[in-house]
Amino acid sequence: VFVVHSYWLKNYLPKQRLLAKLLYNKAFQLVAVSQEIKQQIQLEYGFNQISTIYNCLSKSASIVNQDTPKLPQNFILFFGRIEDKVKNISLLIDGYSQSKLAQNNTKLVILGDGPDTTYLKQKTVDLQLQHQIVFLPYCADPSSIIKRALFSVLSSRYEGFPMVLIESLSQGTPVVSVDCKSGPKEVIQNEINGLMVENHNPNALAKAFDRFLEDEQLYFHCKQNAKKSVEKFSTEIISKNWLNLLK
Repeated sequence: VFVVHSYWLKNYLPKQRLLAKLLYNKAFQLVAVSQEIKQQIQLEYGFNQISTIYNCLSKSASIVNQDTPKLPQNFILFFGRIEDKVKNISLLIDGYSQSKLAQNNTKLVILGDGPDTTYLKQKTVDLQLQHQIVFLPYCADPSSIIKRALFSVLSSRYEGFPMVLIESLSQGTPVVSVDCKSGPKEVIQNEINGLMVENHNPNALAKAFDRFLEDEQLYFHCKQNAKKSVEKFSTEIISKNWLNLLK
């Protein structure tokens, strides 16, 4: 069984279709972590023995004696690897700068480590947002931070199946996400548990931020639906999917 975790197929399969057939045609099964990845593999390579099984939302134990960082009173949250060529945190910062969040004393917390931290910190200085955008280091168990966020944001150029979305929703925190390939549209029900916008469009991202800030009825509707919307990604359900495949 071969599992494909990213829409960027070249990380998993050779570009040449014939070579891919030689390597994987006799595989018991290829498993994609999203429907969009499955469809793309079928389109590009013509494999038939392919299924979709989502990543599961595991119940991790809380880290004992973990230091809780000092957080702003009101904030939105990005958490993940600080790698701009994939996560496109530049887009997130641009969207934040065009929104009404800063002037309403709602800060942006960027939680994580990665090679582009210095570059992005300089970008906040260039935009004169260094006092509104807070960088915090990687946290092994960010659940307490996620719970306190107004909402979480995904701004990636591409994904496989973005766990940050279901991790946020499982904590009762709504999400704003770009419609990247792949995964968000298989998690987010627009205006039900979050908001989804066109990718690579900072103005659209800013408008979504402002909607959650100004439309309390919409925000609390999404917040109320958050936890229930990701029950289908539980360990119990995803484990059954794997058992059914292997049987």
